[in-house]
This record gives sequence, C-alpha cells and structure tokens, in this order.
Amino acid sequence: MNKQKVLKELGLTDGEASVYLSLLKLGEAQVNKIKVDTKLNRTTIYDILDKLVKIGFASYIIRNERKFFRAVNPRQLTKYLEEKKENLEKIIPSLEKLHGLEKKQV
Repeated sequence: MNKQKVLKELGLTDGEASVYLSLLKLGEAQVNKIKVDTKLNRTTIYDILDKLVKIGFASYIIRNERKFFRAVNPRQLTKYLEEKKENLEKIIPSLEKLHGLEKKQV
C-alpha cells in the first residue's frame, strides 16, 4: 500500500506527507536534513512542520539552541482520526436538520 497516498487520504498535503515520512525515516532531524531528504524548500518545510506539530503528527526539542524535529509514533495517527470522527458525530444532528429542511423546501 502506498504510504503517501494513505496519508493524503487522512487530509495531509503531498508536502506534509513527505515531511512526515521523512521524519519517520530520519528520526530526530533539523530542517536541513529534511530539506535534503524531501527536496522541498526550507520555508515550505518550516510551514509544514508548524502544521504537523499543531495537529500532533510531529514534535520538536531544542538542543544547543537548535530545533530538532521528530515524527510522533504512527499509532498516534489513529487518535487524530478518532478526534475527527468525534467532531463529525457532534454536528451530525444539525446536519440532519439541515437535510430535512432542504427536503421540505423542494
């Protein structure tokens, strides 16, 4: 199965999937190593890393005044999916109401 494709199905962009996979492969890495591995622009990598940290797919530590990034354990991705499902479940009743109103107006 294509890992990049499955990560995209989770909602990641090509770049985000590439950086996440690179972090898994490299372990703890600075942006320069990620840049070499992914061939993406440094600025793009910083933006992607910010998003990956925000959604919980990556973390970082500061050592000797330098940031080192690391992917979270892949099993954590299921937690991300569960949170998305819970959020969807919360709005289902209001979506159903909208659906019902739409049918009545037609």
